[in-house]
Amino acid sequence: MVAFTGAGISTSAGIPDFRGPQVFAFSNECRNIILKPFFTHVQGKWTRQAQGKAPLSGTSSLCAIPTATHMGLVELLRLGKLKYLISQNCDGLHRRSGVPGTLISELHGNGNMEICESCGQSYFRDISCRRFVRSRDHFTARRCSRQECSAPLLEYTIDFGQCLPVAPLQLAESHSEKADLHIVFGSSLTVSPACDLPAETAQRGGKLVIVNLQETPLDDLATIK
Repeated sequence: MVAFTGAGISTSAGIPDFRGPQVFAFSNECRNIILKPFFTHVQGKWTRQAQGKAPLSGTSSLCAIPTATHMGLVELLRLGKLKYLISQNCDGLHRRSGVPGTLISELHGNGNMEICESCGQSYFRDISCRRFVRSRDHFTARRCSRQECSAPLLEYTIDFGQCLPVAPLQLAESHSEKADLHIVFGSSLTVSPACDLPAETAQRGGKLVIVNLQETPLDDLATIK
């Protein structure tokens, strides 16, 4: 069993997704109840942009708490039911929820990580790893602390048009090819090549399950939607 996650699983933590609709509204007297973070779904960034609206700020990923979905996936990994996790998210919630780095491919990076440009050593931070200059240059102004290296550290996220990290993508492809069951949570499945991975399972005879509010291009391949 392999799971594939998109931005939709973090909306209940207060982090807006990209293409989601706004599906829940609260009356004034309900706005401050303790359960609100588990039931709201805010309008996605690209959905609002298409309507000429500014994106919603939502909750900072550093302040967000892993959701019931995140923790359910951790439990499935602990039980040995889930063999591997593939994610398009860079909010860091999977790693903070307890998912080991060896059992996840974060295809679009992780905003809490830096990676050494030279030796590949990764650094998992309790801060957002921001670029020194707002550009496509990922340098964070810090350097590798490994002996005899000291090469520049790069913010570990992917910009549009950039290639996905090779090793995580290869692992994701390998597990998708072997999977008997591939479950997609909260992804529109429109961003390639990540979206090709669940299709790989289905095309090789495995079962595909899609859990998403909207239609996706792979719905026809799914055993359950």
